[in-house]
Amino acid sequence: MESGRSRRFTTHPASEGTVAWAHDGTRVFFRSSRLGSHDIFVKSVGGNAEPTVLWQSDHLKHVMSASADGRFLVIDVHEGTDEQDLWIFPLTGNGSPEPVVDIDFDEDDGAISPDGRWFTYASTQSGRYEIYVIPFQREGEPIQVSLDGAKQPRWQRDGRQLFYIALNGTLMAVAFDDGEVGLPKPLFDTGISNPERSSLRWDVSADGQHFIVGVPAGDSATRRIRVVLDWASRME
Repeated sequence: MESGRSRRFTTHPASEGTVAWAHDGTRVFFRSSRLGSHDIFVKSVGGNAEPTVLWQSDHLKHVMSASADGRFLVIDVHEGTDEQDLWIFPLTGNGSPEPVVDIDFDEDDGAISPDGRWFTYASTQSGRYEIYVIPFQREGEPIQVSLDGAKQPRWQRDGRQLFYIALNGTLMAVAFDDGEVGLPKPLFDTGISNPERSSLRWDVSADGQHFIVGVPAGDSATRRIRVVLDWASRME
């Protein structure tokens, strides 16, 4: 960031994307088709080490997020149907991947709360995408967070607030206190169109005061084009 220079993180010609940082900032998790399917890989930041495959299967998979305690990776899995389910992949011990939310609707954009007690996600169970929170690895019913359609939730670092993108592109904030949810408050227009059809294109800083949003580059204003006829004769 200080130098302003960029360099390739992966160099394989395969399709690669949907990335997440490890909790300590030393590794990056991502999806790659280099083995023929959309599998999950991890690569250290710095050095020339090759990526390591974490989860290989025939299912289409996308990295969603990593837990703050470094124990789990949240992955969006398509199991041969149009529906999406959210799974967790254990990064420690000998556990195997297992679904977190596995119902007859689309689930996307999953993230574990910083204290590891809650899990937020977007689901179409109401007929359109809304944001929900459920107890993580505990019994409990889903708590609806958004009111008018939403996607792409993110936790504030202290877990006391949730942010998400409303379907009109507005960034919203909701207070969260151990299962108690406040009323959503609009913050600003992100310029993100169709958030329900796009991947995560924004993030929030650790203090919850700054945001980074991916927006179209360049000036969107109408530009004039001047056409010059018989320009060759004017060169004489």
